[in-house]
Amino acid sequence: GGVPEAIIGENVGIGIDMFVDNEKVYWMNHGYYVSGQPSTPKPLYSAPKAGGSSEIFADNQMIPHGLAVDEKFVYWHTSTALMKQPRSGGSAQAVYTLPDGAGLDELAQDADSLYFGYRAKGDSRWALQKISKQGGEPTTLVKRFSLHPIVIDDRSVYFFDEGSLTSNSLCRVAKTGGEVTVLDSGYASGAIALGAANVYFASLDDIFSISK
Repeated sequence: GGVPEAIIGENVGIGIDMFVDNEKVYWMNHGYYVSGQPSTPKPLYSAPKAGGSSEIFADNQMIPHGLAVDEKFVYWHTSTALMKQPRSGGSAQAVYTLPDGAGLDELAQDADSLYFGYRAKGDSRWALQKISKQGGEPTTLVKRFSLHPIVIDDRSVYFFDEGSLTSNSLCRVAKTGGEVTVLDSGYASGAIALGAANVYFASLDDIFSISK
């Protein structure tokens, strides 16, 4: 509790994604888009948690979105690739480059893998995929996935299955894939988080809790 303290006051803008590790705050500033004008590359920024000046962590990223950090790397995706860069600095490298015309959105992680939404060229539906943090070819866990945040525990991935704009289903699938379990349905899905025994999620004006 107490009074909030502003620790960074520059290059924040629309910080649509943010992650905190032991030392730094990382965020992305999409800026303000103008209809009819092309998107321009944007940086990823970082700054000390105790406050101070912001620094460019990775420059010239086209529509950076989704952010995850582990002990060694920072991960994010652009409009064409899933990227990573060492926390200590260096150059960004592609974990996975999308085929032409494909789409990628949302991002979550466990110790070994990255999980994301994928839409092939010409498809109207998103799928849920995973890929090793070392790279390689992704595998499809779920063929139909609502483009909302994903959460992961030691065994399962929790996600929303797209039924309609106002009636999605909260689902669970093993991290290795297989049969999908529907935990409940009828939600306009949004933010989601995990507790030790329950899944917490927002739908319209309410926050719900349901047993795993």
